[in-house]
Amino acid sequence: MGMYCIRRVLLAIPVIAGVTILVFFVIHLVPGDPVQMMLGDNASTADIEELRTALGLNDPLPLQFKNFIVSIFDGNLGRSIMTRRPVMESIRERIPSTIMLALGALAVALTIAVPIGTISAWKRNSAIDGISRIISLLGISVPNFWLGPMLIIIFYIKLSLFSISGIMLPAITLGAGMAAITTRMIRSTLIDVMAENYVTTAKSKGLSNAIIMIKHALKNALLPVVTIVGLQFGALLSGAIIVETIFSWPGIGMLTIEAITRRDYPMVQGCILVISCCYVLINLLTDIAYGILDPRIRYD
Repeated sequence: MGMYCIRRVLLAIPVIAGVTILVFFVIHLVPGDPVQMMLGDNASTADIEELRTALGLNDPLPLQFKNFIVSIFDGNLGRSIMTRRPVMESIRERIPSTIMLALGALAVALTIAVPIGTISAWKRNSAIDGISRIISLLGISVPNFWLGPMLIIIFYIKLSLFSISGIMLPAITLGAGMAAITTRMIRSTLIDVMAENYVTTAKSKGLSNAIIMIKHALKNALLPVVTIVGLQFGALLSGAIIVETIFSWPGIGMLTIEAITRRDYPMVQGCILVISCCYVLINLLTDIAYGILDPRIRYD
């Protein structure tokens, strides 16, 4: 297990390095001048060039990249072009809101997926199973940028059940797709588990289907789901960008959109780098958790 963790960390290093290089050079290829946006259309060419030089934007790209790498090891990820604050300081203020939203979406997804997936497998090929599969397919197909406004119209404007500034609507919007994927995964793994020999033995002993499902099948079926949930939770952090924009949720996703709009290169680079590191870390923890939960797996 120890060597496995070390290998995973070593494999994560080139991934983070690749993301760092890609984000830096892609963001500098995007049309638009942050200095022009700061000073406005009436600014003179001399004023624009003076500020670009002061901000280091006239430096050669290799030198700017070197300065960015140095800022990473300094721990501040550079300074925002717009606010002149350390990038990491702004991210630290916003990331708790994103984590709260992702955890809320995870809670919504599991609350929906576990019971529906279990019932769907238990009542396989029934009307309930068919309905749950159709709903799951819709949940996977419906994009967040459409679902969010629909929830606002229905539950805030029409029914006045939820506040638009609360966490419930954005959590449902973000967690709907994950709930659909997890429901299908639980159903599929439960059906496979119910065909195992030990389940047949339990049935021959006269145990009820409910006891077999809850005490035996569900426990083993949830093990593969751990991996899916871990990967999906990492995806929630990146998917939060759209949801946070729709609901004006003050998280790192909203900060990223603001930085992209303003061509704030250091802020965009810092936000994407932090999100990427979180995704890699979650994947690592997911693999370790799966190894702990399933004693058949040995990472030696």
